[in-house]
Amino acid sequence: MELLYSLSSVNYVLPVHTRLARGKGAGPSVRRQALAALGAALLLTLMAHGAGAQDAAHARRARQALITVKGVANPFSSFGIVKRLRQVPGVRDVSFDLYSGQALVTLDPAVDVTEAQLREAVRNASYTAGKIQWREVPLEPPAATDR
Repeated sequence: MELLYSLSSVNYVLPVHTRLARGKGAGPSVRRQALAALGAALLLTLMAHGAGAQDAAHARRARQALITVKGVANPFSSFGIVKRLRQVPGVRDVSFDLYSGQALVTLDPAVDVTEAQLREAVRNASYTAGKIQWREVPLEPPAATDR
């Protein structure tokens, strides 16, 4: 007999030996209880393993760069700056605040992005980068998808 568990699109097949529950007076209800206990133990083990991996991922922190860009006057100009900054390897997300003239760039923690690369990207968009402030933020938890 095999017992199939499906947990977040990954299937786990567990062979279940029922001869342990075949002693005197061991009927279908004892087998069901043994299977339920085994299933609960497997589920708890899988949940604990997944939680450990998520804790390690959340321990990492992403860097952000707040770049002051000089001379941006309209929304169309900000689109070019965002486009050029997104082309830098290691950039995860870019947002631009037209009122303050600042671009907020979220970087991948696994990739080392330098200030020179960010200044070059702003220069390629035909603008001048002013002050760049660095900060660290926790990574966002992965989004849950419905299947």
